[in-house]
Amino acid sequence: MRWDPFRKWLGLKPKKPVVIFLPGMLCDKRLWASVMSSLHDVAEPRFVDLRGHDSLEGMLAAIAKSLPKRRHPVVLVGFSMGGYVAQEFMLRHPEQIKKLVLISTSARGYTETERSRHQKVMEDAKAAGVFHGLSGKRLEQFIHPSRYDDTVLVELIKTMALDAGLEVYVRQQTATLNREDRRPDLKALTCPALVIGGADDVLVPPGNTQEIAACIPDATYQSLENCGHIIPLEQPTRLVGLLRNWVA
Repeated sequence: MRWDPFRKWLGLKPKKPVVIFLPGMLCDKRLWASVMSSLHDVAEPRFVDLRGHDSLEGMLAAIAKSLPKRRHPVVLVGFSMGGYVAQEFMLRHPEQIKKLVLISTSARGYTETERSRHQKVMEDAKAAGVFHGLSGKRLEQFIHPSRYDDTVLVELIKTMALDAGLEVYVRQQTATLNREDRRPDLKALTCPALVIGGADDVLVPPGNTQEIAACIPDATYQSLENCGHIIPLEQPTRLVGLLRNWVA
């Protein structure tokens, strides 16, 4: 007899799924605060802080440490850099995760040109000893043009980056500098996946998220209109609606 029907026979409530949230580069728990607080009635949200790790292995170990010790269904949710890390975890530990959610992320690896560019920017920042965070034209790449005048949103993004600072920036760039192309590998995943992209994302264009959904056999794709890159902050209500249906 399976455990779930046995629990029902005893009159016990089904176990809430554990939903593990992974942030993007320079982001902290504030990225997910609104989303996580809206899911407590249907799930057990957990946040994994990736700011203290300078290697991919360290980030993956942090996810493993966050997993429930008892048998609970686990949903892994990764945004941007966290989506890349989520893919790596899934490919190594597919038996640990029941469902996967990838938001504003890509499965493509860095080309040598991209890797060299990121390396140079990182080395220049280290040499200068200064990290300027996100501002001006750079920040505008992260959000939809209709949100440029949203001072609360803009200040939150700026503050998270500045609070992370140079050390976190260097750690996370170092940990993710050797990204590999995972598109061929994603075909081996068997768990259901929800892939979400902003229709107006200029950092990770829709084509990048769409090809992830095309690679994973049991994947559903959702595009959010009038939305840029930082979906958890730009359209948290819409995202919560998608996640509630998915985790339930």
